[in-house]
Amino acid sequence: MAGSTVRRIVPASPEAVFATFTEPDQIRQWHAPGPDFTVPVAEFDARVGGRFRIAMQPPDRAEPYTFGGECREVKPGERLVYTSRWEPPEDPAESRVTIDLRREGEGTEVVVAQDGLPDEESAEAHTQGWTGSLEELNRFFA
Repeated sequence: MAGSTVRRIVPASPEAVFATFTEPDQIRQWHAPGPDFTVPVAEFDARVGGRFRIAMQPPDRAEPYTFGGECREVKPGERLVYTSRWEPPEDPAESRVTIDLRREGEGTEVVVAQDGLPDEESAEAHTQGWTGSLEELNRFFA
């Protein structure tokens, strides 16, 4: 198994950043790896045991990349942990995503760690995806 970790400083409070990961209207505005993607589906029940589902639509593909899972830990403004699994035809292996938020001056350090990925190739793809998504999160707050 492999893992990926991405860090970024975001110009907003930990509480505001947490909301962007859990509020469907906000998820739709940024949760994709580039500005040319859209987010046609964003469902999130932010409580332990709550389910979520997010679809990211690239401009050059008929079907979106869709994933979902279950919340395992929910601490508003601090931490969000959930399982994640791509819907077919993507790799159906389940991984675990941990998002830690720490106040950093006027902003928030966001640390996204994804563990349980099947191999290094998948870990690299997820690192690229999270890097692009956190760039979009910065644009959301800009």
